[in-house]
Amino acid sequence: MEEKKDGSNMGSEAILKTRWTDQVDPNHVLPEYPRPIQQRKEWMNLNGYWQVDTSPKQDISFGTVLSDTILVPFAVESYLSAVQEKTDDLLYRKTFTVPEDWDDQVILNFEGVDYDATIYVNTQKVGEHKGAFDHFSFNITKYLTKGEQELMVRVHDASNDGLQPVGKQVKKPEGIFYTSTTGIWQTVWVEPVSTNHIQSFKVESDIDKGQIDFFAEATEGNGTIKLVLKDGDHLVAETEGSPGDHIILEVPEPKLWSPEQPFLYDLEVQLVNNGSITDEFSSYVAMRKISLGKDKNNDTKILLNNEPYFQVGVLDQGYWPDGLMTPLQKKLIYGILKPLKRWALTCCANMQKPKANVGITYAINWECWFGKICRKFTHTKILKKGSPRKTNSSLKVNSKPWWMTFITTRVSSCGSFLMKGGDNTTQKGLPIG
Repeated sequence: MEEKKDGSNMGSEAILKTRWTDQVDPNHVLPEYPRPIQQRKEWMNLNGYWQVDTSPKQDISFGTVLSDTILVPFAVESYLSAVQEKTDDLLYRKTFTVPEDWDDQVILNFEGVDYDATIYVNTQKVGEHKGAFDHFSFNITKYLTKGEQELMVRVHDASNDGLQPVGKQVKKPEGIFYTSTTGIWQTVWVEPVSTNHIQSFKVESDIDKGQIDFFAEATEGNGTIKLVLKDGDHLVAETEGSPGDHIILEVPEPKLWSPEQPFLYDLEVQLVNNGSITDEFSSYVAMRKISLGKDKNNDTKILLNNEPYFQVGVLDQGYWPDGLMTPLQKKLIYGILKPLKRWALTCCANMQKPKANVGITYAINWECWFGKICRKFTHTKILKKGSPRKTNSSLKVNSKPWWMTFITTRVSSCGSFLMKGGDNTTQKGLPIG
């Protein structure tokens, strides 16, 4: 295991390690782009060593070095955090410099903070967020100054002593219960955007019509959206339209996604205003259909692309001995996905917590369906029974409201139908389609 900057060991002795524990590089922690479904070219990863105070005072002393260091984005209770303590309150501090060519808007993104977070930039309160699994972000442009920026994050998480849903997280784990997760446990990052950019989008594929429906909202509501659909280097389709309108891509002889052939189309998106590109990103789309239908015996079956498909899968609790809820993505690939395929399994129900967006993208490219069953917010609590029993794939990328983001990009399955309470609605997150 690497050492801290002060030379001390990273946390106390780990009870159980994995083969990747000692390979953690504090200078390159979870370096993958955290939002593959909407990947812009420019961004800055803020993972790595942060200052931390595990017993913070009520008043924040801005500009003051904190008492300890922590490796973000690992929870304070985890071995990989280099702290491995239990506490209800945390204060984080990180300094960073915004690149000089980021001369428009700057967005600060948090992929996951458990539970109650208050964000400060250069002594100014930016905003608050309550939750554990949903992404949230703030436009911090007006808080920035020249030179070095100071980011402070105050977190409160009473775990099972509080009123928030905690699933199996407890302060004194035993039996079927797990060590609690407090604080930042997913990637923190910043990105530049133009004043007019695409703030949310939704994509639906229809294999029966051979179409992809793209719907997006822009911050200023104007401009032209240009779409290019590719199969590798081959141009499949292109079209354009306006924010707020449904833009249709015609897909001739679509290649359908399945666990055996997990084909994904590349989607390039541009927002153009007066001849200038004000936003652009890459995405991907799966042409597939998930529905219920009758077989020859009139029994109800799960259909994939209009054909009965029998799922064989396992339950993944999603906790790791060294990082708790935060795995290295390399672990996810080789520790879960590769064996699943070797054993000829086609799905994996992820219990207790959602996989990170990067992890889901890996899964879908490794020919596996990931079902999302999170006991903190289950489908039976959020989705109403009696919902439509047939739906095409969709994704809506939007930070608000938080529960809708949670359903569409987190709790919802990545192609699986492993749902609770008999609700067969298939609202999916990744991949689109």
